[in-house]
Order: sequence, then C-alpha cells, then structure tokens
Amino acid sequence: MDKIGKILKSFYQDEKIELKSDKVELGVFDDFDKLINEGRKVRVLSKENSDKAISMAKELAKLISENDALSKKAIDIESKAESVWKDFSSKAKDLGVDPKSTPGFKMYNDILKELLLVNSDVAKAVKVYIK
Repeated sequence: MDKIGKILKSFYQDEKIELKSDKVELGVFDDFDKLINEGRKVRVLSKENSDKAISMAKELAKLISENDALSKKAIDIESKAESVWKDFSSKAKDLGVDPKSTPGFKMYNDILKELLLVNSDVAKAVKVYIK
C-alpha cells in the first residue's frame, strides 16, 4: 500500500504542477489578449489621426496655392496701379497740377495699402506653415 500511495502521490504532484503551468500559460494569454486589444485601439486612433493629417495637409496645400495665386495677382495689380499713377501724374503735371494734391493720389495709396495687407496676410500664413 505504501508503494501505491507514493505512486498516487507522485501522480497527484505532477498533476498539480501541470495545473500550475496551465494557469501561468492562461495568465500569459490573457496578458497578450489585453495587449493585442490595446494595440488595436492605438492603431485605430493612429489611422484616424493620420487620415485627418493627410486631409488637412491637402487642404493646406490647396490654400497655399490659392494664396500664391492671390499674391501674384496683387503684384499684377500693383504694377497696373503704378502704370496708371505714372500716366495720371504725367498728365496732371502737364496741366500744372500737383498730382499728390488730387483724389487720384489718395486712391493710388489706398490700392497700395490694400496690397500691403494682402502681402501681410500671405506672410502670416507662410509663417504658420513653416513652423
């Protein structure tokens, strides 16, 4: 009987060890499951943020392109305004009138002020983009 008891005891101890290792394995699998779920959540958020960033970058590129076109238009307007001013100024002088004392001078300066504001707006946008 002693021998049978020892044999049964050794089987029982081996079974205990196997159960402990199964418990450890199950604990590890639970940990992996939690990490997998966390990883999936991070990936989903990362994808959403990346998609938003790409969309915003495309919109930003479009706005920068539009601002570039507006800046070129402002340069064109300035060139035309200067040409009109020179022509007006020459004709006013021929008539003996000081061109700077006319409403045309104020209008010319108003145009230049508006165009300076355009350049300022574009410069602000470029500053933000570069940062």
